[in-house]
Amino acid sequence: METEVDSIANPHSDLSQFVPAQCETSPESSFEMLGDPRSGHQSSTDSPGLPQVKNPLCVSCLRNSPVAAGVPQSQYVLSQKDYRSLLAGVCHACLLKRLHSDETQFKLKTHRSAHSEFELKFSKATGMWTARETCVYIGEPMGIQGMQRTAIWVQFLHQEERLSSYVGKDYLKPKEIQFHLKDVERQMTAQYYVTEFNKSLYDKEVMAQIFFIPSEALLILNGDEIAGCVTVEPFMLGDFVKLTNNTGKKDKSFQATEYGLAFGHFTYLFSDCQEVVVDLQGWVTANGKGLTYLTDPQIHSTKTPKGPSNFADRGLRYFLEEQHGPECNGICQLLKLPRVLRQPHVLPQTL
Repeated sequence: METEVDSIANPHSDLSQFVPAQCETSPESSFEMLGDPRSGHQSSTDSPGLPQVKNPLCVSCLRNSPVAAGVPQSQYVLSQKDYRSLLAGVCHACLLKRLHSDETQFKLKTHRSAHSEFELKFSKATGMWTARETCVYIGEPMGIQGMQRTAIWVQFLHQEERLSSYVGKDYLKPKEIQFHLKDVERQMTAQYYVTEFNKSLYDKEVMAQIFFIPSEALLILNGDEIAGCVTVEPFMLGDFVKLTNNTGKKDKSFQATEYGLAFGHFTYLFSDCQEVVVDLQGWVTANGKGLTYLTDPQIHSTKTPKGPSNFADRGLRYFLEEQHGPECNGICQLLKLPRVLRQPHVLPQTL
C-alpha cells in the first residue's frame, strides 16, 4: 500500500438493525487433534520439521484431554471447542497448524455487505492470538492497491467500535489463510520492537515517537465455516510516504527516516543480531520530527525460514551495509547504540 484516501463510503442505512445469528457448533475439537497423526490435521507450519515449543498460555498446547472422536467435515468448519480455544487464546504455531493449507485459497467475493466475523489479535509479547466475535460491514473498494494487496473500506458494527473507520486489505489474487495471519504477525512484531525503541527515546527525553498501527485478521464466517479472511487496521488521514524499502534505498528528505534507520539498528541489536524491520512506510507529521505512523513492514530474519519477503542473511546485509551504512546517524549516537559491525553470518557469499 503506497497511498491512502480521505473519504469513506456510506454504509446501507438499515445496517444498524443487523444482528448476527447464533452459530451452530460441532462436537469435534480440531485444536485438540493437532498433535494426533490419526486426525489428519498435521498441516505444515513455518518450520514443519522442528518440534513445537509449548506456550504455557496456549490452551491448545496445554490441553491433555483425549483426542475427540471423529474428524470435522471440513478443515475450515469451526467446532465448539475451536471457538472456546480461539476465545481463550492459542499460540501462533497452533493457529497456523490448525488453519494452514496449501490448497484452499480465499478472496473476497462480495462487497457492500455485513458479515459475522471472528476478530483475531496477535501479541508478540506473549506469542498468543485471541479472538472475539463481532460483525463488520465490508464496504466499497477504495480504488487503491499495492503490488500484492488492495484496500477496502471496513466498518465495525459492534457497539464498542461503531463509529470507527477501518481499512481492510485483501490480496489481489486468492491466497491461503496463513498469508493473512503472517501479515498481522509481522506488523505486530514490528510494533513490539518499536515500543521498546520508543522507551529508549523517552529515556533520552526525545518526544518523537514511531508507531506501527495495529493490524488484525478478520475471519469471515458463514455459519460455522470460515468463508474468507482479510486483514484490517484503523484508517489514517494524510499523505502516504515511503521512508525505506526492503533493500538499500532510503528517502533522506524526511527527518523521520533518521529515526527509522536508528529503529532498524535498535531492532538488530535487540533481537540478538537476528532480525531487522525494514520497508518503513506510512504517515509523518508536518514537520517530520514528531509522530510517525507506519504500516506493512517487512522483517528480514534468521529466526524464521527465508521467504519472498524475508531475505534472511542477505536482508540483514542489505540493511547493515547499504541502508544504514557503516556510520551511525545522530539518533543512533544519542541512544548510544553500538556500531553495527558485519557479522560472519551476513557476509556476502562469493561465487
